[in-house]
Amino acid sequence: MEDHRLIPAWDECYNINNKKIDTQHKKLFELAAKVENAVYKFVKRDELKEILTELFNYMKEHFHDEEKFMEEIQYPYLHEHRQMHKNIIYEMSRLIQNIKTTNDLKERLYHMMSNWLYKHILKYDIKIAIWANENKTKALDNEKSTQEQPIMQENLEFIYSCPCKIEHRLNFEDHMSMINENAIIKCKKCQQLLVFLKSKEKTYKG
Repeated sequence: MEDHRLIPAWDECYNINNKKIDTQHKKLFELAAKVENAVYKFVKRDELKEILTELFNYMKEHFHDEEKFMEEIQYPYLHEHRQMHKNIIYEMSRLIQNIKTTNDLKERLYHMMSNWLYKHILKYDIKIAIWANENKTKALDNEKSTQEQPIMQENLEFIYSCPCKIEHRLNFEDHMSMINENAIIKCKKCQQLLVFLKSKEKTYKG
């Protein structure tokens, strides 16, 4: 039944604003849902292993492309992000090799999806987009006249979204905690992690 599904549906608010990577993220969610559907239909262990292998192979392809993208934009945390990818691949490989029953898989599936696929895309991959957007903004600012008065970070508000489409406005301090200190801020309504969209100047100071 839908109420018992562990894998969340893909939402456009998860995009990191790179067409190829976003398409791959969406495909990963679809493949993960395919695995879950197989669990609830009680398919044979060999068939389940085949579906998991498809997910595993696509993950490796995606991680390769994502790391290439991070190299292109000179993402400063490439090494750490690459290590996370290696850890995920290792855990996934162990899972595929050690499937005994579908019930055993169901417990492992929940751990996988809640602790790395879902969180990895929402929490860590989104940092790539935040870094790229902020550095793009810096580059554009450098092209402006030096006589223009710069906007202080404290006068900005940072717009975040979530699956229930609520617009969350964070201050500079909370925004930096999300980026640099791995703070977890969730929507009070849907209880999902907030996803950064954009920053803009406050309409009033204070």
